[in-house]
Amino acid sequence: MPGARVRFARTQVIDVLTAEIMPVLRESGMAGRVEYVCDMRLFNDHPSAAQMLIDILTDRGYSASHSTEVSHVPISSECGSSATCALIPS
Repeated sequence: MPGARVRFARTQVIDVLTAEIMPVLRESGMAGRVEYVCDMRLFNDHPSAAQMLIDILTDRGYSASHSTEVSHVPISSECGSSATCALIPS
């Protein structure tokens, strides 16, 4: 049911905003710039969650942007008698 997943993401975004982002914004108000970095799967699994967060912050007068950094880490490798190994992604 897609609606249930979207509602779940909305409550998660509000929780992240109130518990993690707003305290950082309040503490760093004088600096004029804050960079919030997280590795939450919420923003990767629900692309609309990042857009929702940006919309909320923009509506409140903040200039917000979002970027995703993906790094691939091999789970296992098969090394034979040769000098090269084949990496096997998950």
